[in-house]
Amino acid sequence: GRLRPLAIQRAVMDIRARQVQLSSLREIMPPHGSEVACMSVDAVEDRYLLCGHANGALAILDVEESQSSQHRTFECVVRLVRGDAHEFSVTGVGWYPRDTGMFVTGSFDKSVRVWDTNNAKV
Repeated sequence: GRLRPLAIQRAVMDIRARQVQLSSLREIMPPHGSEVACMSVDAVEDRYLLCGHANGALAILDVEESQSSQHRTFECVVRLVRGDAHEFSVTGVGWYPRDTGMFVTGSFDKSVRVWDTNNAKV
């Protein structure tokens, strides 16, 4: 029979989604006792994972890959607790597109903040 392109695309995406598995060799240590609300990987180095948490906290993790096939735990390199980051849940995070030295966050506390990564200040 004849299949429409959209139907084929949906079928392929469904098959791929069923085959997704988490790596047993990579582990991310949660820096805060709260759910992650949003994430962004920097586009410059593909190395730093910026996480906004439901309790208003922020974290940056160094997720640089190594050639080793052994178990690896990714650690938090910058941690900002609730109050130092935002008062309410972080709703969006994003890296400055050309440099990992700056990122932007938004929150339910009705604020948008531009951060300096080097000293973790607004």
